Amino acid sequence: MSTIKADTVKMKDSGKRMIELASQYDQKLVSFYNRINQINKKTGEWVGVDAERYIADVNSSKIAYELVGKIIKEYAYLLINSAEEIDMLAEETKIP
Repeated sequence: MSTIKADTVKMKDSGKRMIELASQYDQKLVSFYNRINQINKKTGEWVGVDAERYIADVNSSKIAYELVGKIIKEYAYLLINSAEEIDMLAEETKIP
């Protein structure tokens, strides 16, 4: 028989913290892309073909960077749900 030791409180706390951090990451990412897309149109600080090419290159990676935040959140929810399942199983298998 195997024994598994899990600190479900820490698992849940870590999951919640990961969700917070992933949300902050998402906000920073939105801010970054908003800023990049203003370089040649609104601010005029960098114009021309090179600026347009750079902006297009950065925007082509946007989906991959958004996926990072999504995956972190999914893992965080998995961690929280696993902790809840462990708690439930521990309660159900308790010997009175």
